[in-house]
Amino acid sequence: MGQEGVRMVLQALIQHAGSVQLREGAHHVLRAQAEDSLGRIVAPVLEAMESLAPAEAVPGAAYEALKQL
Repeated sequence: MGQEGVRMVLQALIQHAGSVQLREGAHHVLRAQAEDSLGRIVAPVLEAMESLAPAEAVPGAAYEALKQL
């Protein structure tokens, strides 16, 4: 998927974090990237997705991750 694909997923999460289906799909995609060189960047986003209030936590985490790319 690479950096550009991760960038697109993060942008979608910022705009549509309320979508459970998007978060589930993005979690799968970002989990695959967590073991690559992008792991340290996507880890906080994955943590936000697994939090008790992901719709609120994900946009900020995704924004911060996007700034690091």
